[in-house]
Amino acid sequence: AYADAATKYAEVVAKYPEFDRVNRSRYGQALCHVAAEDWEKAIKVLEAIPAAERNGDLAPAAYLLADCHIRTAPAKAEDA
Repeated sequence: AYADAATKYAEVVAKYPEFDRVNRSRYGQALCHVAAEDWEKAIKVLEAIPAAERNGDLAPAAYLLADCHIRTAPAKAEDA
């Protein structure tokens, strides 16, 4: 179900890239990837949302992006 929803969001982004709320579709797509625990895809989609637009309704996007990066970080860093 999440994969289908992510595909629909991606279709909206591809079909209407100039739509003023296209980043909400990207955020929805990212949420679908997060629900499926596909962190790399979620990161890619969230990074497509300009940092300057990660506010208001999209404010959680910055936190979600950080969370995805944390989840993909190595468990132990050799140089730390």
